[in-house]
Amino acid sequence: MCKLRVIVTIVGMIFISLFLNTQDCAASEEIVEPKLRASAAILIEADSGEVLFEKNSHKKRSPASLTKMMTAILAIELGDLQSVATVSKNGAGNKVGADISLRAGDQLYLRDLVKAALLVSANDSTVVIAEHVAGSEKRFIQLMNVKAKAIGAHNTSFKNTNGYTAPNHYSTAADLAMIARYGLNNYTFATIAKTDETKIRILNKDRELTLIHSNRLQRSYEWINGIKTGTTASAGKCLAAAGEKDGRQLIAVVLNSSDRYGEALKLLEYGFSLEQGSK
Repeated sequence: MCKLRVIVTIVGMIFISLFLNTQDCAASEEIVEPKLRASAAILIEADSGEVLFEKNSHKKRSPASLTKMMTAILAIELGDLQSVATVSKNGAGNKVGADISLRAGDQLYLRDLVKAALLVSANDSTVVIAEHVAGSEKRFIQLMNVKAKAIGAHNTSFKNTNGYTAPNHYSTAADLAMIARYGLNNYTFATIAKTDETKIRILNKDRELTLIHSNRLQRSYEWINGIKTGTTASAGKCLAAAGEKDGRQLIAVVLNSSDRYGEALKLLEYGFSLEQGSK
């Protein structure tokens, strides 16, 4: 009888030890929210719009070339992508920052101008898009602001098509994620946004240009599928990045980050580590 008690006691102690070790392992595997240096950031579920992480996500900031997501959306929705646009002097004159060296009189398909805007952030292409689709850059910018409000991006104000720093040209991480989410619901936008590399042509000059996606994550991880980089002195380094795993799509936006690629990747991986609907 005494031996039986000893055996029961030992078994009980083993059980308690195993239980405590299991609890310790569970605690050590607890998912911790990432710490970001970005001034503002957000991570959302693309399907539902559920917010999985945010930092100053409603603070107004300069969006830099993340602006071009809206330019591309309107070009796709309002324009004929197979139509041919002619570059004006105004379009050819936008040489601050990234461009594809367009010259007055050059002719390109509207689709190729959208590719240049989204993939290599060509500032000259967005002005040509605006003039071709709306008749003037001013009118196109008005349409951008109307569309932003229609999408629900109420803390956004556009003053140009490309993201140049300007008074009252601002958005928020939350609004930009909302715009990105809307764009990715459009097949053409989503297809262009995840293109690693493509070629476009200046039709009347028989000149071909190679475009390589400016988002380094896009070229490094198969599950990353867009979207847009942005950089100005005022905005800092910004990124809207999307990723998909097992049919689940997430969107991360980081604004003014000294490590935009690393922090966007950290956000996306954090989101995929969460069980769906657990946040």
